[in-house]
Amino acid sequence: MNLRIPPPRRDTWSNWAKTWSCRPVLRAAPADLDGLIAAVRAAAARELPIRVAGTGHSLMPLARTAGCLIVTEHLRRVLRIEEDEIEVEAGARLGDVEETAWEVGLSLEGGTNYSKMSAGGLIATGAHGSSPTHGTLSSRVVGVRLVTAAGDLVTLDA
Repeated sequence: MNLRIPPPRRDTWSNWAKTWSCRPVLRAAPADLDGLIAAVRAAAARELPIRVAGTGHSLMPLARTAGCLIVTEHLRRVLRIEEDEIEVEAGARLGDVEETAWEVGLSLEGGTNYSKMSAGGLIATGAHGSSPTHGTLSSRVVGVRLVTAAGDLVTLDA
């Protein structure tokens, strides 16, 4: 398990445009699933509300919290790629996913025009590309693995 939790000082975290910021009591940047589970359990033990941030490209303060902020910057792996499915961690950057798909002769339908956004952030915010014929990226999700507030791992399939 590799969990990065900074010392107990209240560092400021802000979105990329610096249009909003927050000073969470606990900020975690887990490097793997075990670290993510540990971060959620640490927040639950302190009864802290949890927010998750990808790359912080939303202009809305969706990740603003005084509680626990989990940042997905180290959860960037493309886990599996098949002809009709790609499995990625929440922090995987769209550009990395597209590049990996391209290497095996595949491409994503209707992606956004900014490759540095994270898969989790794109899906959570209903992001879409510029094509009028493709839905949001979240409309193509066929399953997710998530960590509950109790720290349990749950798999949901479409």
